[in-house]
Amino acid sequence: GSTAVLGQGRAVVYATGMSTEFGKIAGLTQSVADRLSPLQKNIERLSKLISLIAVGIRYKGGRYKADELEITGLYWHFVDLVWMFVVPFVYLLNVGH
Repeated sequence: GSTAVLGQGRAVVYATGMSTEFGKIAGLTQSVADRLSPLQKNIERLSKLISLIAVGIRYKGGRYKADELEITGLYWHFVDLVWMFVVPFVYLLNVGH
């Protein structure tokens, strides 16, 4: 970019938009891939471990029953609540540090 305050001049435009140097920098900031934080990775591992343990305990008893499936469903609702409320809360606590 350039700025003229007073006077006359000529300019040759050789690039606009994303083809300029500023546009290339903007493109670099937009192409960053979202990665899971260490906290998110650990919560994901923990939820998988707990689900495997829950399914293993239930499967040990034989066939699934309706109440056992309900408990499994309630567990996954709990996991959803953790992702929606606890993780953002912990993130907000760590933003200033």
